[in-house]
Amino acid sequence: IAALSKRSPSFLETISRETGMDLPIGTGQAELMSVSMAIQNLQLAAHALGLGSCCMTGPLLASDAIRTILDVRVPFELSAIIPVGRRLASPLAPPRKDVAVISEIIE
Repeated sequence: IAALSKRSPSFLETISRETGMDLPIGTGQAELMSVSMAIQNLQLAAHALGLGSCCMTGPLLASDAIRTILDVRVPFELSAIIPVGRRLASPLAPPRKDVAVISEIIE
């Protein structure tokens, strides 16, 4: 599955332009965030159906060739490739880290 995104002015960019206010850092990535959430939901749905999947961005090194093969046209951009298929086995979940290792309380 090819995940595509379309660069368009976000709601915040429109408000910023109209009001003259500066955009907060990171708000220009709305399309990438949206496609990432869609990919996560796709992978959860695949898992629920007993399928395996993997979000791959390495193939983007060949994005020009992939765009040609898949006939992806501007303004769309290739964001990721998600292979989906039947698993040979279900991998065991890695052990959970202790909360003290992954968090810090700031007072």
